[in-house]
Amino acid sequence: ENGVWGDFQNLESLEPLKINLLNRLPVIKYTPLKDFRINPVAPFTGCLFSCRFCSISTLPQKYKSVQFRDPDDFVEELRSYQKRGVDFKNRYYFFTPDNLFPSRKNLIAFLKKIIESDLCINYAVQISIEVADDEELLGLIRASGGTHFFIGLESLDMRNLKHVDKHIVGDIEKSGMSVEKYYASKIKKIHDHGISVHGSFIVGLPYDYFKSATDNT
Repeated sequence: ENGVWGDFQNLESLEPLKINLLNRLPVIKYTPLKDFRINPVAPFTGCLFSCRFCSISTLPQKYKSVQFRDPDDFVEELRSYQKRGVDFKNRYYFFTPDNLFPSRKNLIAFLKKIIESDLCINYAVQISIEVADDEELLGLIRASGGTHFFIGLESLDMRNLKHVDKHIVGDIEKSGMSVEKYYASKIKKIHDHGISVHGSFIVGLPYDYFKSATDNT
């Protein structure tokens, strides 16, 4: 809408995620926290990767291409949610791209716009673990309100990572570390910036035998 946000017939907001569990707690349900929402917003769409385990790999190429919005327009959308002030309904966001990291140059423009604005937000993103080696980007994400990363780790077994064509395999092999130590070293860098990590794993890959604590049991 070229930076103009409001109630338009051709515009439908993504449904906010309501944390219903909060309302079951005896004290919380009587406080403002009962209205807590996580609002999904999209700075861009598309993904550069085609991991075998992901549904995105089945899409035609034209639907996987990354398409960025104008940074000013994205910031104005966020601002429209807070035009009447900041509360538990409009403070927290989830940026919807499947991987925020690959489009670094465009992403930095978004982050700087958010930092320069009067917004008061925190947000979670899906991102690949290579972001741990980008100190500038980590700093900008944290300064703009990023507090939580959802990272697909998939498996701690190199054979499984190769089976699903995980793009990080080459970097792990080059490091000379085990998968566990490689992931742990990256996660520590992210934690050092005050960002939490939710690690996602695939259960039942070909080399998961569930016979010991070392095969993803």
